[in-house]
Amino acid sequence: RSVQILSVLFLDKASETAKSHHNLAQVNFVAINHDKATGSTESIPMSAIISWDYRQRSKNPEEAWQNWDGFVVTHY
Repeated sequence: RSVQILSVLFLDKASETAKSHHNLAQVNFVAINHDKATGSTESIPMSAIISWDYRQRSKNPEEAWQNWDGFVVTHY
């Protein structure tokens, strides 16, 4: 299976003065199933609503990688 992101629509914006940003976005994408036996593909359009919290980037490289450089998905 592969995934192709079609668009990301930001549904709200956080205050510039807030320490922690709570954001909401709609991600439109296509999941593509590949049948190795026949070579055929099936495309399934999907949409997800995702919210996340942005905190400062960790100084620990492993934690920063796991935390998407400070982004934490809180709901999906």
